[in-house]
Amino acid sequence: MKTVRGDNEITRRITCLSCCSLHMVILFLFLMLLVSPVAAANNNSSSEGIINQTVTNSIAAAVAGAEPGSVLLIESGEWGGNFVIDKPISLLGMDSGTGKPHIITKEGLAGITITSDNVTIEGFTISGDADCAVWIEGNDTIISDNTFLGTPIAISIISGDGLSFSGNSINNHSVGIYADKNVSGVITLNNFDNRVNAKSLTTTLNWSSDNSSYLYENEIYNSSLGNYWDDYKGSDDDGNGIGSTPYMPYTSASDIRDAVGSDFIGSLSDEGVKQIYEGYWKGLFRNENYVKDKYPLISENSMYVVVPKTTQADIITAGGVNGTSGPTGIPIIQLPENISINLSVPGGNGNTSVQATPGGTGGDPARIEPMLSLQNPFEIVFVMVLIAGVFAGLIGILGKFGRIYGLKGGRKYEVAFMGLAFGAMSIALLYTVVSYTSRLIYGFIDYGMIQVAFIFVTAYLIMSSAFLAFGLLSGRFPLNIYRLQSPVAIVATVLLGISIYTVPVELGPVTGMAYPAALLLSIVLPLVFRHRFKSLVMRWYAEKGDVTASSFDPDSTSLFMKEEDIMSSSLSSSYFPESLHDKYSDVEFIGKGGIARVFKAKRRKDGVVVAVKVPINFDETTGRLFLKEMRIWEGLEHPNIAKLHSVNIFPVPYVEMEYLETPLSAVEKPLPPVESLRIIYDVAEGLSYAHSRGIIHRDIKPQNIMLSADKTAKITDWGLGKIMSDGNETTIIGFSLNYAAPEQVAPKTFGYPDERTDIYQLGIVFYELITGKKPFSGSGVAEVTDEILHLQPVVPSKAGARDDLFDDVVMKCLNKNQDERFSSVDEFKKFLTGIVLQNDGLKEFFKDVEPSG
Repeated sequence: MKTVRGDNEITRRITCLSCCSLHMVILFLFLMLLVSPVAAANNNSSSEGIINQTVTNSIAAAVAGAEPGSVLLIESGEWGGNFVIDKPISLLGMDSGTGKPHIITKEGLAGITITSDNVTIEGFTISGDADCAVWIEGNDTIISDNTFLGTPIAISIISGDGLSFSGNSINNHSVGIYADKNVSGVITLNNFDNRVNAKSLTTTLNWSSDNSSYLYENEIYNSSLGNYWDDYKGSDDDGNGIGSTPYMPYTSASDIRDAVGSDFIGSLSDEGVKQIYEGYWKGLFRNENYVKDKYPLISENSMYVVVPKTTQADIITAGGVNGTSGPTGIPIIQLPENISINLSVPGGNGNTSVQATPGGTGGDPARIEPMLSLQNPFEIVFVMVLIAGVFAGLIGILGKFGRIYGLKGGRKYEVAFMGLAFGAMSIALLYTVVSYTSRLIYGFIDYGMIQVAFIFVTAYLIMSSAFLAFGLLSGRFPLNIYRLQSPVAIVATVLLGISIYTVPVELGPVTGMAYPAALLLSIVLPLVFRHRFKSLVMRWYAEKGDVTASSFDPDSTSLFMKEEDIMSSSLSSSYFPESLHDKYSDVEFIGKGGIARVFKAKRRKDGVVVAVKVPINFDETTGRLFLKEMRIWEGLEHPNIAKLHSVNIFPVPYVEMEYLETPLSAVEKPLPPVESLRIIYDVAEGLSYAHSRGIIHRDIKPQNIMLSADKTAKITDWGLGKIMSDGNETTIIGFSLNYAAPEQVAPKTFGYPDERTDIYQLGIVFYELITGKKPFSGSGVAEVTDEILHLQPVVPSKAGARDDLFDDVVMKCLNKNQDERFSSVDEFKKFLTGIVLQNDGLKEFFKDVEPSG
């Protein structure tokens, strides 16, 4: 075990780096944040580390045999006997896995009597049969992070200046703290739950800390901090965890007698009774009590995280809260100047004496306690792997995933082998980092920032290798993690060399070979994968480009003159033509279709609000498509089709039409069954009318379905519409990818679009209305296309729909084979009517509608 004296002035400063990769910046900053305390400690410490032995038999004997300035470390377990501390020593409890060491006092006046100055007691549970758990008659006494249970009086402070009493829990006593007149110090951040929590005959005890910054319920505040009192009746008006009125306990003798109860005197020993009537405790029942906590805590002290000031104190907690333990559970002790520490403890294994010198001068070079000392190496690796796993996961989800599909024969087995290889590296690295960390900890080897950084980078490689293995075996490969794997493994290999050079560690034959081999393979494996699957990797990177990452919108309509141009085409845009401002005012852009922009505008001649549709470009191709749309749309007059007012070609081509405010795409989904039915039935009515006139729409989607003020659904945007008898337009391919039918994506395989294409798209809209989701949801062109062509969507009832009423009708619409869908919209309406008539809860839909068929 080690005791360290040192300056704990820690400065965390993270320099903002300009880096080509966002994720490398995140990794670097996180790593520096993790190890900066160790670096600061190494830079600022000027103390000699002192190795101490734990007490193994009797605390009383260890105290009696200790030299002034000794630090006695007590492990978990039960320790009996009463004892006196008559020299300046530190008595520190260590939780070795079963809780704080438990001192069980025997019958008598006091369990622990402190008669010396500069005594520290920290990290114990103290209970038993003594009248008083701790009796204090010394200056500069520190009592922190202890739990006091069940004795009649927990703490008696008889005399002494400079008392520090913090971070303790005092529970189930008749009296928590009794302080006589000749006492001064600070009592703060303790939990009190007793019959009488505190009695003080002095005004020189401060029951709250200096002004401090602290975290309470995820908010930072600045205030003095008192103690938690179970009988405090005040409120927290400011919400900062501090009571709005001071805490003042019982003051009258009669109230205190009533509170402690009639059994209090009977619970004391003869010596204790004597103290009540004629000794130090006779002031307990006087009519005075100077306890006044101006800043009482509303919650127990564990709810407050104090930002410690960087000062040289008798006890410096490594990253802890005032009076609480550091990360190891054991405070780091600042020893007085020129104190010789006798490390010999009765029952120990030897005698060692070290002369501590201030400032690190006149002695051996200063040495700092390693950051992770006294910790279980498995716990260290486990925590770092968890943190690194979250970090690697964030890097993964911030990027794209490569979809693995279409591999045949031996190529599938190669991918599986690579996945298993990454998994093997994850396991090998886990074994070796546990071995390395164990040798550092159990070998009491002094180490620092480089070694901690190396352990963390290895933990990252463990998790990133596991994610890569899972990605290859599941078919979704995390590209960001893949791209960083080799560079991070190179960094780890360099850190391994530096770590072994600066802090020699005997790794043993297995770890000595396995560690560098695993790191080298972690560098090589991504490179081998890229070499063997170059085309696959290039496809993934292509999908990460502008087409999929920025400009690609699977809900938007795209037009392609040739099928092979689908992945690379884009359309330019233009604003509302200046020449139309004479006809319209209050122009407002509201949307864009496949070949045109749509504006809301007020007609100047009569003030009527209309929608004006203008081609995106005025080139020959766009003009031809725009006029074709108008020719189709102009002949359609139906309640469920948006109405055209006029079609014009001068001064520029444009169309004026009915203004409908709400697109279906803006409606929150899923919708109730009856409302979904009403919309789908309206659209089906409009399509049935168009089909009867030989026209198909080919771009049914929520953006092209508008809702009027009375919620009537109306079809708009006939830019991809086709007159089925016109054979001159078959070279034009267009669709909105998320709503595209298989025959639109691959007509040579699935046939050419017809009225059943509209039925397919109607099924997708129906699916989205009742589930709130699209049936296909890939993250790029290739993924969505692959799902449309090959993936059977999940039935609506398993994707979020309220029930399975519409499973059959929707799935029939979404059949990839045109011949297996409804043959006509009228057949679809008839099938839908049958469902409605068989369910009483849906019949109200047809109150004003004549059932089909």
